[in-house]
Amino acid sequence: MAGTEQTGEEALAEQAGTAFAEGNCGQALELLVQLQKQREDDPKILHNEAVSQYVLSGFGYPRKLLAVLERLKQRADDAQSDAG
Repeated sequence: MAGTEQTGEEALAEQAGTAFAEGNCGQALELLVQLQKQREDDPKILHNEAVSQYVLSGFGYPRKLLAVLERLKQRADDAQSDAG
């Protein structure tokens, strides 16, 4: 049907989400890396990569995750203040 076809990026994003939800964080991370090559610096992808890496680390480095998330938030805040 027209209008319901996914782009390659959308399909990769959906596959990554499904893999993560099913507990396959390694596969999710691989898909996110592929997706990032198509959409560099996308904060949503960078966020999901950070969370996937955190899960794969066995939840061992919460400060590293928080640092990544804080950088992403700062970039978003900077972009918002630049825009307005």
